[in-house]
Amino acid sequence: MNTTGLPKKQPVPFGANGQREDLLPTTPAGDNTASYDAGFPPVTMILKAAGGLPPKGQDMNQILFELSAIARWMNAGASYPFDATFASAVGGYPKGAVLPNSTSTGYWMNQTENNSSTPETSATVNTGWVPVDQYGVTAITGLAAASVTLTTLQAAKSRITLAGTLTANINLIFPAWVNTWVVINNCTGTFSVTCKTPSGTGVTIPNGLTAVINGDGTNINQDSNLLGLPGRLLNTQTFTASGTYTPTPGTNTLKVRAIGGGGSSGGVPATPAGQTGLSQAGYYGQFIELIIPVTAFTGQQTVIVGAGGVPPSAGGNTGNAGGVTSFGSIFFLPGGPGGAAGFISASNGSAGASLSTQAITSTITPINSSGGISRSSTVLQATPGSFIGQMPLPSPIEGGFYGSGGIGAVIGASSAALPGVAGNRGVMIIQEFS
Repeated sequence: MNTTGLPKKQPVPFGANGQREDLLPTTPAGDNTASYDAGFPPVTMILKAAGGLPPKGQDMNQILFELSAIARWMNAGASYPFDATFASAVGGYPKGAVLPNSTSTGYWMNQTENNSSTPETSATVNTGWVPVDQYGVTAITGLAAASVTLTTLQAAKSRITLAGTLTANINLIFPAWVNTWVVINNCTGTFSVTCKTPSGTGVTIPNGLTAVINGDGTNINQDSNLLGLPGRLLNTQTFTASGTYTPTPGTNTLKVRAIGGGGSSGGVPATPAGQTGLSQAGYYGQFIELIIPVTAFTGQQTVIVGAGGVPPSAGGNTGNAGGVTSFGSIFFLPGGPGGAAGFISASNGSAGASLSTQAITSTITPINSSGGISRSSTVLQATPGSFIGQMPLPSPIEGGFYGSGGIGAVIGASSAALPGVAGNRGVMIIQEFS
């Protein structure tokens, strides 16, 4: 048997309105032709001597042929794909119905009652059908600068491969399903693919990486905090000062984590009687984590590690910003700004903002970053004469030391001015994969 042997389907059971226990005949009087509306009419059940007419053998053969053909089809383990005409005749498929897809590689399960929508569309609309038991891989090739909307049949596969030379960051748009996919980004170029729903958030997958992603019915989320890296870990190079990066032989991909230098704290002004002098801690530098294919650069790369901000001289002086950390021309991370300086009194209970916005520049979409925001603690007067917040916040990179701001200070009334404290230098950690 093959799929071309699909038997005829009937939207109305034979004899649905005929002489069965709960049904009345509807065939016109005197007509002995069987139909799906009436079954065999009453005239075929009256003695011929009393004016009855015998059933037609052709009708009986046709009815039994159609019913037995369906039974034979089902006995062979086959079922029927979506049929718009049939759906209209029966008022739509019931919730829980399972139909094979058009390529016989999986099934659709219906999630809504009276569903007449086709499960296979080119748009990412909610048809009420979701994929189950799909076999095979969806391969999307020729990717360049245009985003791609997956058809429902493409998105039904749990494994999706991407290929092409990206000349811009693009989106791969999935239906808003509750589902899990493995996406293998085999594209080249310095750009990346973001997997998302039409109106929800998504997950960015850099070239050369594999990610497990989950749809929650609204957004696409990453299944874990780690993206799959190709090959094995060859080496880790850590730069705590500026230098030159030379790839270890056999390196194909870099995972880089880096941070700019932390800003210094402000200088503490001399305090007159009745006031308290203070300085805010410096802000930490901007942080980034990204995947860099070695094809994104040529040969050695200059690594700049941002120095900590220089402490200002004693007095009410704002701290100095930390230095920029960079990797060749691929990314630049501003250092954290310096902390503020001032006084606290009964009418001025706090000093220093907690957020600062600075732009990160990167030619490759990061998998994690500080988002262009640096933070610092704000000095607060908890109770008269009691202060909190002059300690720097830990930076976002390992240990929280590298790239953090200089510590602030608080001095009592009638005290001499103090200089600020230097911020901490940045760092760059490069993991090399084969």
